[in-house]
Amino acid sequence: MSVYFFETITSAQASAFNPGTDTLLFSGSGESARFERVQFSPATATSTASLTVSSTVTGRSVTFGPSLAGAQTIFPDGSNLAIGGFGADNLSGGSGDDVIWGGPGRDMLTGGSGADTFVIGVHDSGVAAAGVDQITDWSSADRLVFGAAATATDYTETSAGSYDQALFAANGLIGAGANYVAVQVGSDVVVFADSAGDNGVADDAVMLTGRTLADISGANIVGLQSGEPTPTPTPTPTPTPTPTPTPTPGQGTAGADTLTGGADADNLSGLGGADVLHGAGGTDTLNGGDGADTLDGGAGADMLTGAAGNDLFVFGVGDSGVTEGHIDTVVDLEPGDRLMFGGGGLEGTLTEIAGPTSFAAALSIANQKIASGAFNFVLVDTSSARYLFVDSHNDDGQADDAVILGGSSLFAYNLVTAAPPPAEPEVPFASASGAQFRDAFTTIAGNMDQAHLSPALNAVITIATDTAVEAHDGDVSLRLNGFGFSEDNFGHLNGGTLTSLAYSYSEAHGGPFSILFNGGQTPLLTMANWLANDATQDMFSSLLAGSNSITGGAGSDLLRGYAGDDMIEGGGGSDTLWGGLGNDLILAGQGSGAAAGSTYLRGEEGNDYIVGGAGFDDINGNQGNDTAVGGTSDDWVVGGKDSDLLFGGDGADLVYGNLGADTCEGGAGNDIVRGGQDNDLVFGDAGDDFVSGDKGDDTMTGGAGADIFHTFGDAGLDRVVDFHAGEGDRVMVDPGTVYTLAQVGADTVISMTGGAQMVLVNVTLSALPSTWIFGA
Repeated sequence: MSVYFFETITSAQASAFNPGTDTLLFSGSGESARFERVQFSPATATSTASLTVSSTVTGRSVTFGPSLAGAQTIFPDGSNLAIGGFGADNLSGGSGDDVIWGGPGRDMLTGGSGADTFVIGVHDSGVAAAGVDQITDWSSADRLVFGAAATATDYTETSAGSYDQALFAANGLIGAGANYVAVQVGSDVVVFADSAGDNGVADDAVMLTGRTLADISGANIVGLQSGEPTPTPTPTPTPTPTPTPTPTPGQGTAGADTLTGGADADNLSGLGGADVLHGAGGTDTLNGGDGADTLDGGAGADMLTGAAGNDLFVFGVGDSGVTEGHIDTVVDLEPGDRLMFGGGGLEGTLTEIAGPTSFAAALSIANQKIASGAFNFVLVDTSSARYLFVDSHNDDGQADDAVILGGSSLFAYNLVTAAPPPAEPEVPFASASGAQFRDAFTTIAGNMDQAHLSPALNAVITIATDTAVEAHDGDVSLRLNGFGFSEDNFGHLNGGTLTSLAYSYSEAHGGPFSILFNGGQTPLLTMANWLANDATQDMFSSLLAGSNSITGGAGSDLLRGYAGDDMIEGGGGSDTLWGGLGNDLILAGQGSGAAAGSTYLRGEEGNDYIVGGAGFDDINGNQGNDTAVGGTSDDWVVGGKDSDLLFGGDGADLVYGNLGADTCEGGAGNDIVRGGQDNDLVFGDAGDDFVSGDKGDDTMTGGAGADIFHTFGDAGLDRVVDFHAGEGDRVMVDPGTVYTLAQVGADTVISMTGGAQMVLVNVTLSALPSTWIFGA
């Protein structure tokens, strides 16, 4: 993915522009989608098809390939320019006042919210019924552009029974002097236009699907500025563009660079590597390029583009401010990016609001939310832009800064805060009798993987009725309950339905093992086949295929869930519990591990909830977004794949997120807490903890105690939000790591060969003791 500025993109870059992945940014003062012109040039014997975008603000024209369908275009006012190509395009606008150019071919056009403008060039749509453009969400606030603006005598309306009849009527009215004819055809409106302006016949048509003539009038058809070569809507009045100040250039290298601007308007580009860009004063344009970059525009209304890599956007208190038209813009927020306000020490939560249609209304609502004390970050989606308002002073007063956000959605993890670690959620159910798990209730004592049905083959039937069969052989006991039991002339069971069973055998047969199953309906002949073939695992997978409650005995059990959302409880002892498929609740059980030793708890697939016991617990959520709590002893709590929520609990725990964007908390005790790969939130909590984000861009909090924060050359961009040398906190780097130290604003930054950085938020480098960093 590349981000190009319209004002500086070269011919070679424009020819190679990939609309599926690249972004075109218009950064000139006064730029808006409504001020751009598009000229479509078909292929000739000597040239390929192309399109040219021209700005009436800067006067610059850039020629691209044959289509820009799907390209992201960004303007300072939040508008969007959607441009098709020479074929059948499917184009959509955004939440602002967008301009959509379908180009030649039959196009499907969707404006989205806002007052949108649809531009139809001469003969771009044509009038063939199978080829005209369609607008799927036309509203009375939208505009159509064919050429000249409509006047009171140019526009007329009628109705027809078919498209052909509509075209015939429109041609007659255009020949009589009309330029635009709107015709109701069934449930749609077709607008015919004399685009060539010769009062001959209709040159183009557009279908407004699912609309009536009440949804359009002549006022919806607007024209062009005089002398423009191609159609485009004309702003009223036409603003005089504000001259763009000449920027101070600054360009990095393929490595990790630090570029600092001055008091004027700077243009800084980091290119490759993990760069640090400081705009200082003025209206700056910063582009991080490849790598995990740090961009700080400083004071002024800055345009910030992170480009590739997981980037950090830094905003000092009041740097962006809350004056409309003079705030910063983050062009391309990505899921791995972070935003840091006020040094990253803000506490509070994020809320999102949609509905306000102006900046002033958005600011008013944001101030109310901030003053309530419940929120420090308020995201407001208006019809023209997404604004993030921030209580940078952290005083529950009002918004101190606002930023326009382009790119992907904003999530709480994108915000660098000093929020406390999450509280352990309550266990969904206290025991295996939870009503959610009602398909079957099962108690199993012993090892399911080593269980056998063969000991029952020599058992002698002592009871046989139409609802029960019972058999015994010394210490082997089998009881089957159900309905409709029957037998043949030889005394063999040949029919009926099983609803419950009780089966047990002792050490003499490889046990002890017992199962008490109650739930569901199984053909009795199926049970007989399982018995005859010692198909114990087939029996388990069938009987426990739904959502079950499975409880172990007092000894050391191995229990498995299968398909369905199961509740599995060890019940005491040194147990091994496997969740299987589904979203399972796995409980070590009261007293589990207290005397017998450890428990081994695995969630396997699904979004599981796992809780350890009083002894040592070895927990791994494996696949899915899991929640795991270690319990009261020294535990291992591992997330596995996906995004997990992990708690060590009391004791000296190992908490490890592994794959996915995880939240890891050590709890009380001297813990080892590691994020693993991806962008994690890592909390040591109370105690002298070892805290490591590992790979990815992580946020780390040590909590009370003398904590060690670990980093290395390719760790990513990590932030430590509560480094306190006075409490004994230190930073450990891997042996052989080459690093440099710098004071960047209020923070101490450790930059390592390999591209990684660790930022100690609000820490003064010169005040640190000599022993604060070690290991290299």
